[in-house]
Amino acid sequence: SLAKAGLGDRAEQLTKKAVSIARAACAESGKQSLVLGGVAPLEDCYRPDLTPDAETCQREHGQMIQYLVDGGVDLVWIETMCSAHEALAAAHAAQALAPGRWGVCFCLASEGEPGRLLDGTSLGELTPMLGDAQVIGINCVSATILAEQVSHVRSVLPDEIAIAAYGNVGYANQDGSWVITDAVEPAQFARYSKQWHEAGASWIGGCCGTTPATIRAIKAELCTAD
Repeated sequence: SLAKAGLGDRAEQLTKKAVSIARAACAESGKQSLVLGGVAPLEDCYRPDLTPDAETCQREHGQMIQYLVDGGVDLVWIETMCSAHEALAAAHAAQALAPGRWGVCFCLASEGEPGRLLDGTSLGELTPMLGDAQVIGINCVSATILAEQVSHVRSVLPDEIAIAAYGNVGYANQDGSWVITDAVEPAQFARYSKQWHEAGASWIGGCCGTTPATIRAIKAELCTAD
């Protein structure tokens, strides 16, 4: 754990510094913005077999989320979860430490029926256990196939829960290589993002391979005014 490794104090300091930098950037922009505190898998977002046991997940995510909450984030943002027991461990910690101020996004399988985590768990099985999540979504999935996933997630969630979607410009091949799709072009990525919106997503952005140009293109495609 962070504490056993003697890194707890340093991790807490760096987390609070990161939140402070984000707050300063929001102030500089002159716009009303939220600061989200990202919580990633403890190991690999594409390797659920590497996920630590539930007890370790609960301890580590609880500690990291506490640092983010103490640092002053507006929303705890659990993302790229590929293992059910790790997602639930992080979600339970967020619910306890930041009730009503957290969201969770999953890395879903690209092949087979939609709505399955990479460990094989159906997202529909998990949603009743996600408590007071403000947002539930999908990320780190190819932009080209994300609309179908969003549509499925919308079908299994209560209407009051918002859906997030932020895809990759490519996808990981079975041999570990990375395959680039036409979504690498910002304008095309933005056209895919419109499909996600039409499928039910209201929190939309970019994941692996996206750039500031991608985000500008999404804004131009989806927003008619600031």
